[in-house]
Amino acid sequence: MAILSPLYRRFKRTPVVRKWARIFNGLDSERDSTPGDRPELGNLGQGWIASADQSYSRWQRRFTGARLKLGTCVTVFIAFSFTWLEIGRSLVYGQPLSTANLVSYGAMVLTNIGVYWLLKTPLGRRHPTWGFVGWSLSLQVIPQTVMVCLGGGRTWGTLTDVYGWVFAFFFQATLIPVCWPRHAFVQAITILHDWGIHEFLDESLRVAPTQSRSGFVLDVFWICAICNLSVFLYERLQRTQFNTQSALTQTYRQLSEAESRARSLVENALDGIFRSSPAGQYLSANPAMARIQGYGSPEELMEKVQDIATQVYADPNQRSRFLALITQQDQVVGFESQVRRADGSTAWVEENTRAVRNTQGEIIAFEGTMTDTSMRKQAESETLRALETERELNHLKSQFLSTASHEFRTPLTPILASTEALEHYGDRWTLEKRQRTLGRIQTAVSHMTRLLDEVLTLEKDSSGPLEPTLKPVHLPHFCQELVDELQLTVPTGQSLELHCRPQEFDSSSCVALDGSLLRHILVNLLSNAIKYSPGGTPVKFEVVYGDREAVFRVQDFGIGIPPEDCDRLFESFHRASNVGNLRGRGRGLTIVQRSVTLHRGTINVESTVGEGTTFTVMLPTGLGLGKDESVPTCD
Repeated sequence: MAILSPLYRRFKRTPVVRKWARIFNGLDSERDSTPGDRPELGNLGQGWIASADQSYSRWQRRFTGARLKLGTCVTVFIAFSFTWLEIGRSLVYGQPLSTANLVSYGAMVLTNIGVYWLLKTPLGRRHPTWGFVGWSLSLQVIPQTVMVCLGGGRTWGTLTDVYGWVFAFFFQATLIPVCWPRHAFVQAITILHDWGIHEFLDESLRVAPTQSRSGFVLDVFWICAICNLSVFLYERLQRTQFNTQSALTQTYRQLSEAESRARSLVENALDGIFRSSPAGQYLSANPAMARIQGYGSPEELMEKVQDIATQVYADPNQRSRFLALITQQDQVVGFESQVRRADGSTAWVEENTRAVRNTQGEIIAFEGTMTDTSMRKQAESETLRALETERELNHLKSQFLSTASHEFRTPLTPILASTEALEHYGDRWTLEKRQRTLGRIQTAVSHMTRLLDEVLTLEKDSSGPLEPTLKPVHLPHFCQELVDELQLTVPTGQSLELHCRPQEFDSSSCVALDGSLLRHILVNLLSNAIKYSPGGTPVKFEVVYGDREAVFRVQDFGIGIPPEDCDRLFESFHRASNVGNLRGRGRGLTIVQRSVTLHRGTINVESTVGEGTTFTVMLPTGLGLGKDESVPTCD
C-alpha cells in the first residue's frame, strides 16, 4: 500500500482522469457553461457545487447533458468492443461474420453520435431528457430492430432472455439517473418493442423454458421497480444536496460580503485598530494605526515595533500603568498618553482597549483603538492660553480703569479750584498770580491729555495688533514742540534740555516714523524723567537721526531704579519699590515698550540708584522703505 499510494495520487492528477471525473461528477465542459454559473471543482468525487443563483431545473439539465455525453462515449466503446469481439471470433475460430450484428453495432454508434451532436445544439441543451430517451433506444430497441430486419429470425441477445433489459436498465439508472418518469417511459417502450417482436416471430417471452408467464412478469416488474426506485432516491438526494449546497453557497457569499465590509471598515477607519500581545508586540493593525505612529504600512509597524513600552510610549512608565489598569479592570477607556512616532516626533493619543483571555482566564492579547488627539490637545492648549490672556487683559483693564478714574480726579481738582478762584478773585489778582493759576490749569489739562492718550492706546492694543503708519516726520520741529509742551509741567528749578542733530553722513531732517507712537514713547519717558528727578537737576533729551535709524536718549539724575525692579520694569502697573509717594499709574513704560516693538526697534535701560537713569530708544527710520529709496521729504 505504501508503494501504491503515491502512484494512485499521481494517477488522479492526470489530465484524462480529471476530465472524466468532471464529466462523471456532473460538470459540463467549459464551452457549454456560461461564466456566471460555472461550477467549482474540488477533489475528485466531491460532485458539483451549485452556485446560489442557479435553479435546480437548470442544474438538472446541465447534469443530464454531461452524463449523456459520458453515456454516449461509453456506449460507443461498448459497440466497438463487441465489434472487435465479432472480428476476433472470425479470425481466431473461423466463425463467419454476422452482418446483422455488425450493422446493429454500427447503428448503435451512429445513434450515439447523433445524440452527442444533438446535445451540442440549443434544443438539446434545453431538453436533454429527450436525448436520454434517444440514447436509451440506441441500447436495446434500435440494435434489436436492425438484427431482426437483417437476420430474419432469432439472433444473439434478442428474444428469449432479459439479459439485455437488465444490462440496459441498470446501465441507465447507474450512469444517467435522470427523472424516474423518463426511465419508466423508456422501459415501457423497450418491453413493448420486445414483446411486439416476439409476437411477430411467434415466440414466447421467457427467461427460461420452464418459467411461467407470471414469474416472468414478476421478474420484469422488480427489475424496473428497483431501477426506478434507485433513480427516484438518487434524484431526491441530488435535489437535497443541491438545495443544501445552494444555501451553503449563499451563506458563504453573505459571509464573504460581511467580511469584506468589516475589512473595509477596519482598513478605512480614521482611528487606529490594533491587537497586541502582553509581551509588547503588535499582532495586527490597520493602516490608520500605522499612520498615527508614523509608519508606512501595518506590516512595517508590526515588523519594527518589538517592544511597545520602549518604542511607542514616550514615558515607559505609561505602559506599566496601562498594564496595571487593564489587569484589574479588563478594559481601559480614555487612556491618554504621549507616544513616540517613527520619525522621533511625539503625539498625544487616547486608547480604548480590552483584555482577551483564554479559557483558563489568562490574558493572551489586547484589542482596542487608538485616536490621535494631538490637534485636540493643541486646540485645548491654545484655548487655555487665550483664556489666560483674556483674563489677564480684563484684569489689566479693570486695574487701569480704576487707576485712571483716580488719576482723572487728581487734575480735575486743581482745574476746578483754579477756575473758581479766577471767577471770584481774578479781577483783584496781579498779572503774575493770574499767570501762575493759568499755568496750573494748563499743566492739569496736559496731564489729562496724556492720560486719555494712554486709554486710547490701551483700547487699540486690546482690539487687535496695531500697525505703525509711517509718515515723514521733521524730527527737530517735532521734538521741539514736544519739549515746549512739557516745559509747562517742569517744576521750578528744573530744566529740560534738547539736543537734536543729524548723523554726520546724513543732513536730512525728515525720517519715516509713526508720529503717534513716537509721541507715546517720548512723552512717557520725558514725563517719568521730570517726575522722578529732584529740583535743580536737568533732564537731558538727546536725538541723533539719519535715513536708516533714529536714536532717542533721555537721561535724568533722579532716584534711579533698583536692580531687582529692572526685570519687571515694563510690566503693566508695576512701579519701582523706591518711588515712595510719587504718583503714577505704572502703565507708561508698558506703552513705551509696545510702541517700540511695533516700530521694530529696541529700548535699553541703564540705572543706578541715587544717581539717575538713562533710557535709549533706537528706531529704524527706513521701515517699509526700499534700501535704495530716498528719505521722504517734509511739506
